[in-house]
Amino acid sequence: MVLVMAGGNDVVRLRGLAAMQRDVNRVTQRARQRADLVVLLPAGNVGNAPLFFAPVSWLMTWRSRQLHAIVREATSRQSVLYVKLFHERADDPFVRQPQLNAVDGLHPSDAGYQVWFDELMAQAALRRRLG
Repeated sequence: MVLVMAGGNDVVRLRGLAAMQRDVNRVTQRARQRADLVVLLPAGNVGNAPLFFAPVSWLMTWRSRQLHAIVREATSRQSVLYVKLFHERADDPFVRQPQLNAVDGLHPSDAGYQVWFDELMAQAALRRRLG
């Protein structure tokens, strides 16, 4: 199994969408060469991080949506699993439960990473696949 958890830095650092798409495609292809089970886990909605205020938060949300669209497209073409961590503000557990955010206001806390891990296990059905 290969798990790729990436994309948050590309969103925050305003990396070009074409470059992000090239990298996602390249990483996905390489991972498929190394494992039958490949899971892509892009960061959640970075725009919902407490660090960002409007209008920057709006830009980060838009870029997070673009990242997830790129990953969805790549995974559908290459028989790779996609774990969706993106939530709109009203539905985001990181907004509803501030303790899921680390003190830096950008990263998940330990409890937040647990939420992501639980999503990984559920959405990718890893207990069944690896059991």
